[in-house]
Amino acid sequence: MSKNDVDAVDREYRKWVSQRGAGLTGVDPFEYFCADLFLKPYLLSDEDIRAGLVGKSDDGGTDAFYFLLNGQFVQEDTKIPSEAREQPVNLIFIQAKHENGFSPLSVDRFDTLTDDIFALDRTPDKYGRTYNGDLLFRIKLFKEKYQQLSMPKLTIDYYYIIAADIDENEDCRKSAAKILETAKKHFGRATINPFHFVNAAKLYTQLEKRAPRVKDLKFAEWADAAEGWVGLVGLRDFFDFLKDDKGNRNDALFDDNVRGVQYSTINKSIYDSLTNSAEVPEFWLLNNGITILSPKVQPQTHRTLQIEDPQIVNGLQTARQIFTYFSDPNQTFPQNDNRRILVKVIQNSDENVRDTIIKATNNQNPMPAEALFTTFRIHKQIERVFRDEGLFYERRKGYYRDRKEPVEKIVSAGLLLQAVISIMKYQPDDARGRPKDYITDQQKRYSIFGHDDYDDSKPITDPEVSKNKPYDIAVYLNCVRVVRRIDAFLSVTKIPLTNEDKRNIRFYLARHIACVVTKNAYCPPVDVANIDAHSITDDMIEKCLKRVRRLYRRHGGNDEAGKSKELALAHNRILIRELSPPNRKRRKKKIGARK
Repeated sequence: MSKNDVDAVDREYRKWVSQRGAGLTGVDPFEYFCADLFLKPYLLSDEDIRAGLVGKSDDGGTDAFYFLLNGQFVQEDTKIPSEAREQPVNLIFIQAKHENGFSPLSVDRFDTLTDDIFALDRTPDKYGRTYNGDLLFRIKLFKEKYQQLSMPKLTIDYYYIIAADIDENEDCRKSAAKILETAKKHFGRATINPFHFVNAAKLYTQLEKRAPRVKDLKFAEWADAAEGWVGLVGLRDFFDFLKDDKGNRNDALFDDNVRGVQYSTINKSIYDSLTNSAEVPEFWLLNNGITILSPKVQPQTHRTLQIEDPQIVNGLQTARQIFTYFSDPNQTFPQNDNRRILVKVIQNSDENVRDTIIKATNNQNPMPAEALFTTFRIHKQIERVFRDEGLFYERRKGYYRDRKEPVEKIVSAGLLLQAVISIMKYQPDDARGRPKDYITDQQKRYSIFGHDDYDDSKPITDPEVSKNKPYDIAVYLNCVRVVRRIDAFLSVTKIPLTNEDKRNIRFYLARHIACVVTKNAYCPPVDVANIDAHSITDDMIEKCLKRVRRLYRRHGGNDEAGKSKELALAHNRILIRELSPPNRKRRKKKIGARK
């Protein structure tokens, strides 16, 4: 190592702060920077990364804690499929310090935390340390969700990161070994990787790593056309295509697959057809195959394609079963295995064509329309308008993160959904605790984004489509601006609030402010479209916050209160009483009752 490593890391960090970290508030930028780097293999949004940051007093020695299921960050509304077995789970702990060396005392702090988290039946009153609210929330979520899993395949990683030119000493290594022993005591069958001591040189190496953008795919037989290539690929060759540079499944290949992780008897039949090769026909005869999209494909020699930024948009379940089968060390493979899978590679960079292909290939089998919701026309319009306003609507997860746009300017589809639910649907409790209901429930989805087939660029003859129209784009924009204005205020307010309070109050406060600004408890779309977020002062937010906080505390002042219908009803009654326009008795009844 050398001073050059330290200088290089410092330069890259300052560059990151000026680009990705521009305007970043409420978190330590170095901790975010390190999490951003070491979570590259996973398709996490900026909201996911921020949510896992728990570093402050009483953090148990970890600045970040991530619980990933099938490569996805687990949240409260993450559904655990009851029939699924052996799902991959990753637990990642990160300690990131601007220090001059590794401290064995800092490593030791991981040990008590590990014991408290991995003792699944241990309650907070029995913990060996006091932990802050954010970390307690993450621990509780892990214990609740993990125990719903059936024989999960657990992998655990600990990272201790410094930006200094020094190695860990023997005392640090002994402390790290003790932590790994504690983890093994609780999870004997887990894969517990060696403790990662990351100094300036290793940090710089991680900076240079990029998610693979080009992959080679070798065909056994193929035919080419103007639109792309179609042919048969050996199962072993396709397995190699699915691997990343460490030999793990490269989940970045599935970024655009709307089907996500699903479990069914179909998956079992796919796997059975792999294991019972002597008893079933050739594999490609039994499966619809794989569809891959790419903006650029170059044919190479020996029937090989060099594919830039490949995305598997259909056949994810088949691909997963193939990877699981060939990566199983206990599996016995047939000699001279010449089985193949049908693969289509389509070269096209046009967004509209791309989304049409995704919808078409995924609708050939039973597929809920809500899984495709961010490919619909309204979301493309939202993305364009937001971009003109200096915001990046991330309808494709990780798209703008990969392009190094500022964290504070990226708006996830989830945040947009929550903002509209709280302000336009008068239900901050759903925004806090049940936002995905507005994706899975067709009528609720229509009420937010309009009918999936709504397109006012041509005559709409279907009355069901025409009566379910989306809001004006300015409504979506201002709902997000109001919530972001609230978040900015809550990050610096001196009013005593825990992070649990902020998490539960933010959408009630956003609704309250929107009603005050529009002077209407019902937030008419035309008025919301004209909201000037810059006119929302700190004094205005503070007055509303005190009122919302009192009501929140009267209903319990915890996560259950934030998600409760009773709190939302009580809040709506107050707003109606004070801000209901005259001659609106019918609407009073509507807003004051829940079906």
